[in-house]
Amino acid sequence: MDKIVFRSYPRLFILAITFLGSVFMALLAMLSWQRIQNDSKWLYIFPVFFGALSLYALIAFINIKVVRLSASSIQIAHFMAPLRRTFPLHEVKNISQTFKNIGVGHKWSDTVQIPYFITTIIFTDDRVVKLNSIGALEYEELMRCFNKLTRGSGNVVQPKKRFLRYMLDNWNGLGIVILIIILTTGLGIALFQK
Repeated sequence: MDKIVFRSYPRLFILAITFLGSVFMALLAMLSWQRIQNDSKWLYIFPVFFGALSLYALIAFINIKVVRLSASSIQIAHFMAPLRRTFPLHEVKNISQTFKNIGVGHKWSDTVQIPYFITTIIFTDDRVVKLNSIGALEYEELMRCFNKLTRGSGNVVQPKKRFLRYMLDNWNGLGIVILIIILTTGLGIALFQK
């Protein structure tokens, strides 16, 4: 593969929900395992349930997909796993992104709206790849690089202040991410200080 001119990074909210969700559920599995005092077989359901949720979240974390773009190909890769698929750039028919808000909350409290983006890559042989890990600003940057490369209109320059753009693209889920970090840290400290 040629030199990478664009690389997407997963949205912070998706990273936090999957990774910290896995850690949180594993801690709950450990806590429920430690609390089993008698031999009732029904109580063993809780550690197994939380352990299964932890494993599911860990698998979801490993399978987060990212996009890498070079002068001649587009690569769909997993963020943590060494799996990737490479397609020639001329086979890409269309790249689009749809948006919807997901409300987090309950009827008696204010609903927090988290944007959910689905990026769809359609190829000439009607294969479709859908990604939910690319934010709005990264999509704009992907399209800018893709259009420059397909038109052959020159050298693609990486934007400055990439971390600032990443944080601006992910600011709306930051409150929930901080809450998840606090809850997971608190549960871990309470569990291991005994």
